[in-house]
Amino acid sequence: MSQPYWPPMSLEKSAPPIDRAFLAEYTGGDPGRELQLLDRFRHALEIDFAHLETALGADDAPEALAILHRMKGAGAAIGAVPFADACVHLEQSGGRDDLGGVLAGLQVLRAEVDRVAAFIAQLRLEREA
Repeated sequence: MSQPYWPPMSLEKSAPPIDRAFLAEYTGGDPGRELQLLDRFRHALEIDFAHLETALGADDAPEALAILHRMKGAGAAIGAVPFADACVHLEQSGGRDDLGGVLAGLQVLRAEVDRVAAFIAQLRLEREA
Protein backbone atom coordinates (compact mmCIF):
# COMPACT_ATOMS: atom_id res chain seq x y z
CA MET A 1 0.00 0.00 0.00
CA SER A 2 1.34 3.44 -0.87
CA GLN A 3 2.11 6.05 1.73
CA PRO A 4 0.25 9.36 1.62
CA TYR A 5 2.04 12.11 -0.29
CA TRP A 6 3.14 15.10 1.75
CA PRO A 7 4.81 17.99 -0.10
CA PRO A 8 8.41 18.42 1.04
CA MET A 9 9.39 21.40 3.16
CA SER A 10 11.67 22.85 0.47
CA LEU A 11 8.66 23.32 -1.82
CA GLU A 12 7.73 26.45 0.07
CA LYS A 13 7.26 29.35 -2.33
CA SER A 14 10.28 31.14 -0.88
CA ALA A 15 12.67 28.34 -1.83
CA PRO A 16 14.30 29.12 -5.19
CA PRO A 17 13.97 26.34 -7.75
CA ILE A 18 17.75 26.22 -8.17
CA ASP A 19 20.43 27.14 -5.65
CA ARG A 20 22.43 29.70 -7.62
CA ALA A 21 25.45 29.52 -5.29
CA PHE A 22 25.60 25.74 -5.64
CA LEU A 23 25.26 26.01 -9.40
CA ALA A 24 28.02 28.63 -9.61
CA GLU A 25 30.33 26.44 -7.56
CA TYR A 26 29.50 23.42 -9.72
CA THR A 27 30.24 25.29 -12.95
CA GLY A 28 33.19 27.30 -11.69
CA GLY A 29 31.11 30.46 -11.97
CA ASP A 30 31.11 30.33 -15.78
CA PRO A 31 27.77 31.86 -16.90
CA GLY A 32 27.91 30.11 -20.27
CA ARG A 33 28.46 26.74 -18.63
CA GLU A 34 25.61 27.41 -16.22
CA LEU A 35 23.15 28.06 -19.04
CA GLN A 36 24.41 25.09 -21.04
CA LEU A 37 24.01 22.80 -18.03
CA LEU A 38 20.59 24.21 -17.15
CA ASP A 39 19.35 23.87 -20.73
CA ARG A 40 20.44 20.22 -20.80
CA PHE A 41 18.79 19.64 -17.44
CA ARG A 42 15.52 21.26 -18.57
CA HIS A 43 15.48 19.20 -21.76
CA ALA A 44 16.15 15.99 -19.82
CA LEU A 45 13.41 16.88 -17.34
CA GLU A 46 10.80 17.19 -20.06
CA ILE A 47 11.82 13.87 -21.60
CA ASP A 48 11.95 12.12 -18.22
CA PHE A 49 8.60 13.57 -17.15
CA ALA A 50 6.99 12.30 -20.36
CA HIS A 51 8.54 8.86 -19.78
CA LEU A 52 7.31 8.94 -16.18
CA GLU A 53 3.76 9.64 -17.35
CA THR A 54 4.05 6.75 -19.82
CA ALA A 55 5.30 4.39 -17.11
CA LEU A 56 2.51 5.48 -14.77
CA GLY A 57 -0.08 5.00 -17.53
CA ALA A 58 1.24 1.47 -18.05
CA ASP A 59 1.24 0.85 -14.29
CA ASP A 60 4.95 0.03 -14.55
CA ALA A 61 6.09 0.72 -10.98
CA PRO A 62 9.73 -0.37 -11.38
CA GLU A 63 10.19 1.89 -14.42
CA ALA A 64 8.39 4.84 -12.81
CA LEU A 65 10.49 4.56 -9.65
CA ALA A 66 13.70 4.26 -11.69
CA ILE A 67 12.80 7.42 -13.60
CA LEU A 68 12.06 9.28 -10.36
CA HIS A 69 15.38 8.13 -8.96
CA ARG A 70 17.24 9.36 -12.04
CA MET A 71 15.39 12.70 -11.95
CA LYS A 72 16.20 13.09 -8.27
CA GLY A 73 19.90 12.58 -8.88
CA ALA A 74 19.99 15.02 -11.78
CA GLY A 75 18.20 17.67 -9.73
CA ALA A 76 20.44 17.23 -6.72
CA ALA A 77 23.56 17.38 -8.91
CA ILE A 78 22.82 20.92 -10.09
CA GLY A 79 21.20 22.33 -6.95
CA ALA A 80 17.52 21.97 -7.89
CA VAL A 81 16.72 21.08 -4.29
CA PRO A 82 12.91 21.51 -4.29
CA PHE A 83 12.66 19.42 -7.44
CA ALA A 84 14.95 16.72 -6.04
CA ASP A 85 12.92 16.73 -2.80
CA ALA A 86 9.69 16.27 -4.75
CA CYS A 87 11.27 13.28 -6.53
CA VAL A 88 12.39 11.80 -3.19
CA HIS A 89 8.90 12.08 -1.74
CA LEU A 90 7.28 10.57 -4.80
CA GLU A 91 9.85 7.79 -4.89
CA GLN A 92 9.09 7.02 -1.24
CA SER A 93 5.33 7.29 -1.83
CA GLY A 94 5.34 4.68 -4.56
CA GLY A 95 5.44 1.05 -3.59
CA ARG A 96 6.87 -1.69 -5.72
CA ASP A 97 3.40 -2.59 -6.98
CA ASP A 98 1.38 0.47 -5.97
CA LEU A 99 1.83 3.80 -7.69
CA GLY A 100 -1.05 5.56 -5.92
CA GLY A 101 1.29 7.79 -3.94
CA VAL A 102 3.20 8.79 -7.05
CA LEU A 103 0.01 9.60 -8.94
CA ALA A 104 -1.23 11.66 -6.00
CA GLY A 105 1.87 13.85 -6.05
CA LEU A 106 2.43 14.10 -9.78
CA GLN A 107 0.97 17.63 -9.98
CA VAL A 108 3.48 18.84 -7.40
CA LEU A 109 6.33 17.40 -9.46
CA ARG A 110 4.92 18.99 -12.65
CA ALA A 111 4.77 22.32 -10.83
CA GLU A 112 8.44 21.96 -9.89
CA VAL A 113 9.39 21.10 -13.47
CA ASP A 114 7.55 24.25 -14.58
CA ARG A 115 9.26 26.36 -11.88
CA VAL A 116 12.68 25.11 -12.98
CA ALA A 117 11.86 25.87 -16.64
CA ALA A 118 10.67 29.39 -15.74
CA PHE A 119 13.78 29.99 -13.66
CA ILE A 120 16.03 28.93 -16.54
CA ALA A 121 14.12 31.11 -19.02
CA GLN A 122 14.39 34.10 -16.68
CA LEU A 123 18.10 33.52 -16.12
CA ARG A 124 18.63 33.34 -19.88
CA LEU A 125 16.81 36.67 -20.33
CA GLU A 126 18.92 38.28 -17.61
CA ARG A 127 22.14 37.01 -19.16
CA GLU A 128 21.18 38.14 -22.65
CA ALA A 129 20.18 41.64 -21.54
